Amino acid sequence: MFRRGSKGDQMKTLQDIKELILWSLDLAPANVDELLKRDFLHNRSRSGIERLLTILEQEGKIYEKNNKFHAYKKAIRDLNKRY
Repeated sequence: MFRRGSKGDQMKTLQDIKELILWSLDLAPANVDELLKRDFLHNRSRSGIERLLTILEQEGKIYEKNNKFHAYKKAIRDLNKRY
């Protein structure tokens, strides 16, 4: 069991945010500015979101087209299987 504020909790939070970003991009592709306006990211830093987008891109879950990020359908299918 993790103590409140432990590294394990922080990693779970980052994973949750990455999943929310994926689902959000599946519904409506967006650039960084548009993502920052979404409810679940309004209190997050721009640099942090850009880092998460870079990680998701490196993991092959999102791609950029016409200055907007899009989620790969396979990444969404895999995510939906988990829930």
